[in-house]
This record gives sequence, structure tokens and C-alpha cells, in this order.
Amino acid sequence: EKKREKERDRMRELLSVSLIDELFYRSTFDSFTVRNEKDERYKRQLRNYADKFEEMYRMNRGLLLYGPPGTGKTFGAYCIANQLIAQGVPVFITSVVKLATGFGDELQRTLGIMRNARLLILDDLGAERNTETKAEQVFDVIDSRINSCKPMIITSNITKFKDEDIRRHRVYDRLSKVCIPIFVGGESRRLEDAKANHDKLMAMLNE
Repeated sequence: EKKREKERDRMRELLSVSLIDELFYRSTFDSFTVRNEKDERYKRQLRNYADKFEEMYRMNRGLLLYGPPGTGKTFGAYCIANQLIAQGVPVFITSVVKLATGFGDELQRTLGIMRNARLLILDDLGAERNTETKAEQVFDVIDSRINSCKPMIITSNITKFKDEDIRRHRVYDRLSKVCIPIFVGGESRRLEDAKANHDKLMAMLNE
């Protein structure tokens, strides 16, 4: 019971400093809209990872969700996070953009949690390309987790990793050995949702 309570405290601590927004709370497998066979396969892959997380953890296997903006990469990562959190698994969620704005003790605390969390979800890898110091910090954390056999779920808008510079290409090459790469393509869900909302509002105005 003491061990379980300690784990619950750890989970609450991680959630208190995680990147939690409106999208996170709306991102569940029950709310996952399947539009075609690709969506069905993507949802199945994500759910299987969540269902088999303990096995994935023992094997140090994460996910690298990559593809164009708006296709559901962050949503998919959040779906996994919500299921695992509901099961009592401590998950830490952050983004490269958030790290780029952090400084001092707060940043060091965040980096420490990133290295030690049971599962790390890092959103928008690649956004650090124009800030060399932040890039080094992010890649140091990634190396640390790879070396300590702790899994990660990483999202990125980069679609051609071989076009990156040598240092970053080396990091992506290491990631591919511990993160199962899943290309998330198709039409932008954000654009589709925006168009649906626009059409709905226009219909209301035209009544």
C-alpha cells in the first residue's frame, strides 16, 4: 500500500508539471474519430502500445510519431497518456517549445524529471533546430533515457530525417532503434475540423 501511495504521489507530481491543455483532456481512444483504413490502423497501433505498455517498458520500446502538421500525432500520444494515467502509470508530458522558454532551476527540474519519468512524451521534436543550446539539452535527455532503458513517445513534424544535419541525424538514428517509427500522414485533422466548424457557423448565419 505504501508503494502504491508513493506511485500515486509520483503521478500527481508529474501531472502538476506536465504540458496539460484542452487537447489533452479531449484526447482519448473513445473520442478518436476513424475516417478511413489508415486511421483504423493508426488507432489500433496506439491502443496496442498502451495495452502492452509493461511489455514495451521491459523491452525499452517507445514510439516516434512523425509526419505533416495537423495529422493527429500529438492527439495520438495523448490518447496513450490518458489510458496509462488512468491505470496509474506515471507519465510526464512536455514539448520542445515549452523547454525553449524555460530557464534556471525550473528548467533543470524539468530536465531531471524528463530523464527519470517512467514514460516521457516529448512533443514537437525539431522545433529546437534554431536554438543550439536547447537542442543540446533535448538530445542529452534523449541519450540519457536511451542509455537508462526508459521508453519515450516522441512526435515530430520532420518527415525526412536524412536531410537533417549530421549531429541531429545521429540522434534520430539512435531514436529509430528504441522508438518504433510510425508515419502519420493524410489530410490535416485541424483543417478538416476548422472547415466543419466554419460550415456549421455559416449554416447558422444563413438560416
